[in-house]
Amino acid sequence: MYGYDLHNICEKADAWATLFETVEYRGSVVAHNCCSEIDVFIELLIALDYHGHASDLMDAHIEADNCRDRHPKADQVILEPATA
Repeated sequence: MYGYDLHNICEKADAWATLFETVEYRGSVVAHNCCSEIDVFIELLIALDYHGHASDLMDAHIEADNCRDRHPKADQVILEPATA
């Protein structure tokens, strides 16, 4: 049977999510990922309770790529109150 170190997994997930606090990292993600990939990042950040980071990422992505029409839930992501 395989064991998972849930504490370690949570620490790694939180460390990844906090990278989005830096403009440089967020900008790099925006510059190097397509809409569907950004949507996955958004879902992961929300699942990890980093809604504020998800909102910032969605806003930066839409501004950079001018693709609001490809993100029907963008307003919901951007306007939700931040929990992180």
